Amino acid sequence: MVPRIYTPGGIMGWIIFWIGGAILVAVVASNKGRSGLGWFFLSLILSPLLTLIGVAVMSRVEPAEASKTCPRCAETVKLAAAVCKHCGFEFSGAPQQASYKGIPYMVLANGQVTVTIQGKTTTWPNLAAFHDHVDYKRKLNV
Repeated sequence: MVPRIYTPGGIMGWIIFWIGGAILVAVVASNKGRSGLGWFFLSLILSPLLTLIGVAVMSRVEPAEASKTCPRCAETVKLAAAVCKHCGFEFSGAPQQASYKGIPYMVLANGQVTVTIQGKTTTWPNLAAFHDHVDYKRKLNV
């Protein structure tokens, strides 16, 4: 009986390459706001190279704007809305709480946005200004 000599790059090498490629696809997809797990399994089934190209050409997905549901008509309106655009219901002046990209904030009755982190409170004139600030800081990785 002749002993088998290990030959690099055999079937095990291809399996490791395939799974490693699928993990890379999952990381890239997740960084673009897509389902990393879904793209991982799609990559395992199809091809890591093809799915990596597919994910690379896709644009980044931004989360939907914060919203609330009108208690009168059950329609969805923007979180900062003081009056429902569908039925005219006037929301109370109580601050609305939500989060944007993992940062909790409150929208006051006058439309201002406040964030309190580690005891420090910062205020923006409106929700759009707050979103712009968060997006800018995320680009800088601050």
